[in-house]
Amino acid sequence: MSGDCQRIVCNPDGTTTNQPDDTDVPAPGECGSETCEGGKRVPATQKAAGTACTGGLCDGKGACDRKLGEACATKEDCPSGFCVDGVCCLEACTGECKACNVEGAKGLCTNLPYLHEDESYENATGTKVDCTTAVGGARCNGNGKCLRTQGTACVDDATCMGGACSAANKCLGAPGELCGALGDCVSNQCAMGVCK
Repeated sequence: MSGDCQRIVCNPDGTTTNQPDDTDVPAPGECGSETCEGGKRVPATQKAAGTACTGGLCDGKGACDRKLGEACATKEDCPSGFCVDGVCCLEACTGECKACNVEGAKGLCTNLPYLHEDESYENATGTKVDCTTAVGGARCNGNGKCLRTQGTACVDDATCMGGACSAANKCLGAPGELCGALGDCVSNQCAMGVCK
């Protein structure tokens, strides 16, 4: 059979046997290609996880997973073995400010958008809490970090969303954060209650 990495050999006694045929290259699939080595199919190249395939997404291992991103209740519902944030996910996705149910990327572990909450943040003890509770007034920065928002206590610039901790040890607001005065914002611009 073509693409099975085997060839049929006729024996002198009239019987046939299968032998490895490493020239019998399998046809490429939607999510990757294979070669023959020692009579077995082995992956050659795979399309990136999340690449669209017929009715699903490539799993990064050469297969088209038709359940990635679909609703699930338990890990048994998912071929990947990961039911995260209510959908079948490619991986465990326990990282800070990451989720598997982000619109447009369901099934893939993706950074939560700017100023969104991480409902399943894992604190230092491994307990799942939200980002705001874990870090004290924090939100996601869009790049996988849970950082403190305008007006929350800080000791250095790196812990603040806006990248600035004031002399009064309060985070200055980044664009889009709520504010009450010009001085609340890194830009020193507060219009209609929002840092510019």
